[in-house]
Parts: sequence; C-alpha cells; structure tokens
Amino acid sequence: MAEDRRAEQELQRFFDLSQDMLFTAGTDGQFQKLSPAWETVLGFLPEELRGHPHIEFVHPEDRDVTLRGARELRKGNRIVEFENRFRTRTGLYRWLNWRVYFDPETALVYGVVRDVDERKRVDQMREEFISVSHELRTPLTSIRGALGLLAGGVAGDLPPQARSLLDIAASNSERLVRLINDILDIEKVESGTLGLRMESLDLAVALGQALEVNAVYARYYEVGLRLVRSESGAFVLGDPDRIQQVLANLLSNAAKFSPRGGTVEVEMVREGRRVRISVRDHGPGIPEAFRSRVFERFAQADASVARQERGTGLGLSISKAIVERHGGRIWFESEPGVQTTFSFDLPVLEPG
Repeated sequence: MAEDRRAEQELQRFFDLSQDMLFTAGTDGQFQKLSPAWETVLGFLPEELRGHPHIEFVHPEDRDVTLRGARELRKGNRIVEFENRFRTRTGLYRWLNWRVYFDPETALVYGVVRDVDERKRVDQMREEFISVSHELRTPLTSIRGALGLLAGGVAGDLPPQARSLLDIAASNSERLVRLINDILDIEKVESGTLGLRMESLDLAVALGQALEVNAVYARYYEVGLRLVRSESGAFVLGDPDRIQQVLANLLSNAAKFSPRGGTVEVEMVREGRRVRISVRDHGPGIPEAFRSRVFERFAQADASVARQERGTGLGLSISKAIVERHGGRIWFESEPGVQTTFSFDLPVLEPG
C-alpha cells in the first residue's frame, strides 16, 4: 500500500513539473488526470476538463481523425500519434500534437500533448506563399521573354533613353524569375520532391557549356572566366539541367565577389573514382563568423563585400541539395583577402 502511494506521488510530481501537456484518460475518452500545462496553453483549469470526453473540445472538422486514433488504440496499436485543433477557454482553437499510449493492465490511456499551433501557422503561410509563387512564375517568364525580344532588336533600334530603361526592366525581371525559381526549388528540396532526369553526362562538356553561358554575366562585372584545367572522359550519372544550375550558382557567386579586372579560375580534376570541379575567386573571402552558415537557406554574408545587389541566399543551399542527390559533396576553402574556392565532386560513371 505504501509503495502504491509512493508511486502515485511520483506520478503526480511528474505531472506537476512537466512542461508538456500530460494526461490520463479512460477508454471512454474522459480525462482523469491532467498536468498544469493544460491551463498554460489552453486556459482551462484541469478540473474544468476532468470528467469530460476530450472529443467535446475538438474542432468539428478534426473529429474524424481523432476518433480514428481512438479506434487504432482499440485495435491493439499501443502507441498512436495524430494532430487536431482543440478549443481554448476563449473559444478559439489551437493545433495540438497527440501521442497516446494504451496500457491494457490499467485500462488507461496515457498521453503527451504538445502545442504545435505556431508551426501549423507557419506551414500554412508557407503553402500560401508557394502557391502565389507558382501563379507568378508564368506571367513573369512571359514578361522576361518579351523584354528579351525587345532587347534583341525585334522592334527595331530604340532611342538611348528607352534602351536604358529596357535594360533596367530586363535585369529586374530576370532577378524576379530567379527568385521565384529558387523559392520553388527550395520547397522541392524540403518536401523531397526535387525531381532529377538522370542520364550519362560528359562533365567536361557540361563545364564548357556553363563557362560559355555565364561568361556574359561575368563580363557585366568586368570579370573573366578561365578554364585552368579540364580532363576529358569523365562521365557521371546526372541531371544536365541541375548540374548546370550548380555550376551557374558557383560561377555567378565567384564573379560577384571578384575585384574588377579579376579572373575566376575553374578546373576539373579526376581523382580515382570521383571527379572534382573547383571554382576559385580572388575576392575578399568568407568571414570566419559566416562560414558555418554558408550552405544554409537565406544565408548571406555582409553585402558590402560584394559589388552587386543582394541575392536570395538560396543558391548554395539548393546547390548542396542537388550535389548530394547526385551522390556527391560540396565544400569550400577560403583565405581572407586572397582567394575562395568552392568545389564539388561526383562519382564517375564506370563503363558497363
């Protein structure tokens, strides 16, 4: 008897001290014991909930998933997890995550409940933002195409003032399209839906194409791109478009952080069963305090070290995800005031 009382006291102490919303309930769904955290999160005193079936407080739209969880317990699944909206004392609802356990010996349900309302709100805003981004991409792509045609002379020669305004519009529409594409790509990375169209790819040819395409961008910053070394015959299994995306990110970053008149040096070296591409600039380098965050989403170093508008801070994060999906790795080495080298390697596609 004394041992039972001691166990009950220890359980009560655990309930009182826990920051989680703990509870026990009968098989009828009625709360029996609740921790003080329920009042903190929902405003209800434990005695106001005790003796009531929890389903009474669940949002009508979430009752099916809640009852389904109860049925899973009755079927013999001893641990069940689900989420629902639960009414607060003010009449509003908050999202809760439930992890419940049924003990057949005591015929009681034990549960740990956590407030996930903030996460749910952020997820909803993110979904709405992604939806808007999808809607924006089509008209922005059309605008970019139309401006490109005008810049190419399809409507004839333009007066210098009109040409200047056209160049500004074309540049900013390009930035907007890149921003939208980066946002949609990072969403695919996070959701695990980043599709890859894998094929045998000659990496030397892909590198040559990337240098040609990005040379114009580099010239805008009065920077040259120079291929220092390239080994032929290095084939990889890769998505051509995604590999070009990685190379474009590394080359454009190197150009932006290079001094005027500088040169970005690029090399491709085969090392055993892997092939490595390195992009080196001679800019200010990466600050020590920023190095741990280089590949994080929306990470950007001090804009004063670059000679251009700030980017999205998504390019390197996306590049890392693409390289890793190809079975490779990406890294950097930086010597402040001297040089910074970003490298990635990929497994070589062996014959047969």
